Amino acid sequence: MLKFPKLNPKTVPKAKIHNLNEGLDPNFGYETKGTSESQFSGEALRATKFTCPENGVANSLTAYLKYYAACNIKFGIYTDNAGYPDALVDYTAAWAITSGWDNWKTLTLTLQASLTANTVYWLVMFNDSGTVLAYYVAGGTNQYTVKAQAWNGFPATFPAGGTQLARQYSIYCTYTAGAPPPPTVKQPLMDGFVYID
Repeated sequence: MLKFPKLNPKTVPKAKIHNLNEGLDPNFGYETKGTSESQFSGEALRATKFTCPENGVANSLTAYLKYYAACNIKFGIYTDNAGYPDALVDYTAAWAITSGWDNWKTLTLTLQASLTANTVYWLVMFNDSGTVLAYYVAGGTNQYTVKAQAWNGFPATFPAGGTQLARQYSIYCTYTAGAPPPPTVKQPLMDGFVYID
């Protein structure tokens, strides 16, 4: 007969209880539907600035939108230069808002660009000649910038002369925290060169 030692309950390790939020990608921006409604009519870049708290890779942008009329909209990220949007960092494809839509909308960023800790970025909504409703609350001084822009691709540099207001729109960026992975080095080919992705 096999004998097994008695286990002391005080020495038996407890199972680890995992935090359900562990591993979820974090956000920065304003994640609550604003209490004030704004009608976005006509072609324009509409940017709100927020600070990214840590290094990471931008995955997507999400904004609260409500259907008003047929409209195409896309999102983008710009750097900051002395309190004004500056250089394009990343952007999404356009989305045609669905009739009756009244919810958050997430669009995937094209470049999956790197973000720098404690750095200000402008999160932008860019709509065509249609009309869509967006939401905001009072923000900091000049936290919001709007500038008319012909509907096309995002300009590499945010156009000068925009109007700035103390508003904070319901838009946020989801990102993967941490430094981006190092490039993959492939094996040398017959020509003697090493190729890096």
